[in-house]
Amino acid sequence: MKFLKFAIAIMLVMYIVRWIHPPGVMAQSQLVELGKFPVCEPSAVTEISCPNSQGKCLLVGDNETKNSLFSFPIKDGSLGAKNPQILKIQQEEISDVEALTALRKDEVFMVGSHSRNKSCEVKPNRQRFLRAQVKEKDIIPLDSLGQTKAISSQLLIDGEALAKSKPLQKLAKAIDQAELAANQATDNQMACDHAQAFNIEGAVYLKDKEDSVWLGLRSPLVSMGGNEWAVLARLKNLNKIQFDQVVLLNLEGRGIRDLTQHDNQLWGIAGGPEDNKDNFFLWKTPLSGLKADAMVTPKRLEEQIPPSSEGLAISGDKAYVLVDGDRGKGSEPSCKVPGKFLEISLK
Repeated sequence: MKFLKFAIAIMLVMYIVRWIHPPGVMAQSQLVELGKFPVCEPSAVTEISCPNSQGKCLLVGDNETKNSLFSFPIKDGSLGAKNPQILKIQQEEISDVEALTALRKDEVFMVGSHSRNKSCEVKPNRQRFLRAQVKEKDIIPLDSLGQTKAISSQLLIDGEALAKSKPLQKLAKAIDQAELAANQATDNQMACDHAQAFNIEGAVYLKDKEDSVWLGLRSPLVSMGGNEWAVLARLKNLNKIQFDQVVLLNLEGRGIRDLTQHDNQLWGIAGGPEDNKDNFFLWKTPLSGLKADAMVTPKRLEEQIPPSSEGLAISGDKAYVLVDGDRGKGSEPSCKVPGKFLEISLK
């Protein structure tokens, strides 16, 4: 009887712990606020050399800010998260910046999500991209602002490469089917959620023989061999959003929410199409395995990350996971829900 009572007590304690901190959800105390208004919805991040001082900084894009990026210094191995430097993008605007990667020296490449809004309406200002230089106070465009004219496989995939690649052919089919479903779901949010229209949420620069930039898709996924694969696609060049190679990633039915590289590994965030569900996790895979048409199962990492994790950067021996907040609709200069970040030791 005593053993039974003890066992029941242990089960009750475990239930309470699981209720307070469900599996896969970080305790709120482990998340730290990131900056202040207008940084409410951090959605993209990359490590850079600080624009106005020595050392490293995290350059952050906010998906509700069209004309600025934000620089957060890393001091003594920790992120200075209170007062970022605001860097204006000179004479250009990109909505819904979800993909950002550092290139050579002080150059960066930023990409709008190319996604639709909640009612499946096309938003051309999200279908933009830009190569730019990070200066002391500004982001200076190095090329003309890029604009994707339409979302279709004919424009997004190089024709010569398409003819030779079955995975690219599968991606082409997935894009066109998803866009058709999104067109039919206009003004119907529930149907729009299920359409899984084209959506870019990660970018990573790989310094190899070709100095390539790869983009990660949140959606659509590609059906092949009985699995649903996330898409890592290489840009043919930085002049337009057009892919000439693809790697398929087995992320357990999830898409890519951000990308970075560290220690000869590609790292990323996996997450489903919904922002608020507990289905996000970190993963990594060797860069050496990123060959054209490869089908790769990355290693799922044990570190738990919260829902709405949308940014990933690694500096030194720490990974930084950025978590989306909510700017809200009011006119007050404060966030309805502040953005946050999680600092994870890689030691």
